[in-house]
This record gives sequence, structure tokens and C-alpha cells, in this order.
Amino acid sequence: MAKGKSRIFSSMSGAFKNMDVRLRRNMVIELAKLRIPSNPRTPQQQAIRKRYGELVGKWRSLSPEEKEYYNQQAKQLKISGWNYFLMVQWGIIMGFKKLKDITLETTQTEIVLDGLDINKHGFYQIIAMIKNAGGGGQRILCCPEDHLDDSEYYTETAWWGGSSYNYSRDNNNQTLYLEPLRPTMAVILIMLDPDGYPHIVSYTGRDRASNTQLQIFHVTGCFTLSNITKITFKSETTDGMAAGSRIMVFGYEE
Repeated sequence: MAKGKSRIFSSMSGAFKNMDVRLRRNMVIELAKLRIPSNPRTPQQQAIRKRYGELVGKWRSLSPEEKEYYNQQAKQLKISGWNYFLMVQWGIIMGFKKLKDITLETTQTEIVLDGLDINKHGFYQIIAMIKNAGGGGQRILCCPEDHLDDSEYYTETAWWGGSSYNYSRDNNNQTLYLEPLRPTMAVILIMLDPDGYPHIVSYTGRDRASNTQLQIFHVTGCFTLSNITKITFKSETTDGMAAGSRIMVFGYEE
């Protein structure tokens, strides 16, 4: 038997079949038809549930030290360590998949990533760790399709190092810069704008002998594309990318 009080009724009694009873903060009781959430059990829905379950298992398998790392990172956002772990892995849950993973076995001038389709995936996120094989600093170009000519691009660069800051705009393609014989890590986003011009945004950490710099590159192509099916990373010098350099490509897939 269910009983309640409201501003209209002094009391209620009886069985509430297929009814939803809600008590608001102002002590008002609301009665409504019971809402049953839709559960179509589509393949996409089931895949997301499976991935979520996998992450729950992965979290439970972490050591106390590993969980403490996420707990400490989460404090800055005022959330739990589990929620921070889930946020970091969110792309996996939402269909963010690794499409390419290439590690160089020998020094190379170019790394070609083909078999892509940005119209299908919407965008690309690339994580690159590239080591300079030479003794001089050099640029690394990120070129969609077969547009390998440096002059087809403009790059806006901002960097911070210690107490210094600088900005420049150049008629070239500079997705990241390599210090002599040192590795550089970059997180790169690639999209086509509504008019078909390619945009490449790269966030890099540049490890120098005197300090560590944070650099942001925004590369814009001076040409339009209807799709991106291939991306080429090209070093400024011959065989400029050392063995062990690695590039991973991620995109969205339903």
C-alpha cells in the first residue's frame, strides 16, 4: 500500500500500477505514467556496453599505485579517479579507434599513411613520437594526399619556453620541429573546413638542451580537397626520421 500527502490531497492510498511516483524538494508528490527507458539493443549500443565493461575490468585490475596516479590527476578537476580514468579512455567507449600504428625499423624520409577516409571518420588525431636522425634541427611536414610541396602551406607558430614567448607566420608546412638527435612528441588534429581546405593543428613538446618548449603549429593548405585518403609525414632532410619513430592514427568509427 502506498500513502502520501500533497497540497491537493490530505492522503493517498492504494496500489499504483504502472505509475511513477516522484517526491520533489518542495514536498510535492507527482504521479505520472511509468516511463520505461528504450532498450533497442542495437549492435552499436551493445558494442558500447561491452567496451564500458572492459574499462571497468581494466580499472579494477590497476594496482593501487596506478589508481593513485588517476586520483591525483582527478583532484585538479574535482572528480574521482575513476571518472578521470573513464574520461581519458572516453574515445574508446565512443568509437574512437586506432586505425594505423607504424614504427620505423630503419631511418626514413617519408612515412605514408594510406587507406584513410576522412569523410567516413570525420577527423584524424595523430600521436607521433619522431626522433631526429641527424645532427641538425629540422622540420617535419604533414601532407594530405600528394601535396608535398612546402610552398602550398602557411604555418602559424606560437611557442613558450621558460619566460620566453614567440609567434611567427611562415609560407611553409611545419607540423613539428626536431632538435638534433632528439625525439619530439606531437598530438596532431586534422580536418577539412566547410570549403575543403585542410587544417592541421599540432601540439608538441620540444626538448632542447637549455629548456623544454611548448609549441603550437596551425598549418593551413592553400588548396581544397574533397577527401583525405592519404597522409604523408616527410622530413626536411633525407632519412631524417630515425628508427624507432612511431606514428599512431585515430579516428571515429561507428
